[in-house]
Amino acid sequence: LRTLGGLSMEECLLPFVRDCVLTYLDSPIEDVRIEAAKTCCLLLLPRGQPVLSRGPSAALLEEILQRLLQVAVSDLVPAVRTTVLTGLDARFDRFLCQMHHVTTLLFLLGDEDYGMRVQTIALLGRLARINPAAVLPPLRQHLLNLISGLTYGYDPRFTEECIMLLCHFLDETALQRIVRPFMSTIVHSLPLKDDVRLATAGLEAMGALCTVMRQDMMTYVDTLIPVIIENMNDPSS
Repeated sequence: LRTLGGLSMEECLLPFVRDCVLTYLDSPIEDVRIEAAKTCCLLLLPRGQPVLSRGPSAALLEEILQRLLQVAVSDLVPAVRTTVLTGLDARFDRFLCQMHHVTTLLFLLGDEDYGMRVQTIALLGRLARINPAAVLPPLRQHLLNLISGLTYGYDPRFTEECIMLLCHFLDETALQRIVRPFMSTIVHSLPLKDDVRLATAGLEAMGALCTVMRQDMMTYVDTLIPVIIENMNDPSS
């Protein structure tokens, strides 16, 4: 599988990928599943080949993509799930932006692995540029979930992950448009005092929010500047 993935092929190998390579995604061996996922993604759309949009080949590609996404959602090993998501790069965006694929990808926002959630936000941020109608409404709900995690989170680690995911959310240009209505709630939800680790993450998120909101953040300057100075003056941090 590794040798196949390393070959520079420009031919369409979709039937071969479906009938031979795809079967190894069911292997009981973790490393085999990882290599199978890498090889599928590499051979599915060879670089330099025009993107298929219709016909039997496009239908076959859709079938293989659906199987890969099933693995990304259901495999028990985080490394396998991460490999699939990493392999689905910008070449696949025209396919992944369709509603049925977006629906599957949204499940990954609740993945137990933090890295998977970060990758999913980045991928959905790419897809939002192509099909905002399919991606932005559910991501607005996810943003509300992150804000709720900041407000009512009982576990410091969970709260910190919510803050860092919010930072990644703000980094995606296509997702920034849905942040503005919740700006005030985010500002008041970020933990900027007491716990040093949470305060550090909160200040990072505040910086990302300032980069997005710019002049709109001036309303909160009188509130934020004393907190920022207090953190800067803390010799233990």
